[in-house]
Parts: sequence; structure tokens; C-alpha cells
Amino acid sequence: MEDNKLLQEILETVNSTFETVNFIKDNAVTKDEFEEFKGEVNKKFDEVNGRFDTLESELRSICIELKDIKFRLAQLEKRTKEDSDAHASDILELRQRVQMLERQVKQLQPAC
Repeated sequence: MEDNKLLQEILETVNSTFETVNFIKDNAVTKDEFEEFKGEVNKKFDEVNGRFDTLESELRSICIELKDIKFRLAQLEKRTKEDSDAHASDILELRQRVQMLERQVKQLQPAC
């Protein structure tokens, strides 16, 4: 009786192991399947890297253009300030000359 029980336990263990092996066999990836998958993943990564390289190049170009725009804007601001200062100086000088001419005209006018 004890032998039958032992045999029954061994048979259950063997069946359980057999089921596990069959599950692994049915669901495991073969080496060829894995290599194919790995190749597909590598191809996708290469495509993504290519896109990143393109984006990086475009971003560099944009940064260079922005730096140039900032430099030109700074030059334009400086020139505008210089021009404004020059115009203000000219206006003050013209105002002084007009005042002087008005005084001279008053002196030349006969007293009424």
C-alpha cells in the first residue's frame, strides 16, 4: 500500500513536471525568433536615432539663427538709441536757435 502511494506521488510529480515542460515548450521563444525580434528592435532604434540626429541638427541650426537674431537686435537697439540721442540733441539745438531768433526779432520790432 505504501508502495502504491509512493508510486502515485511520483506519477503526480512526473505529470506536473510534464505539464510544466509542455507549457514552457509551447510558450518559449526560439533562438531564431529571438534573433529576428532583436533585429527588428535594433532597426527601430536605428530609425529613432536617425530622427534624433536630424532633430539635433535642426535645433543647432535654430540656435545659431536665434543667436544671430539676438545680435542683430542688440545692434539695432544700440543704433536706435544713438539716433534718438542725436535727434534729441538736434531738437535742443534748434529750440535754442529759435529762441535766439525770437529775441532778435523782438529787438528789431519797433515799439508800438
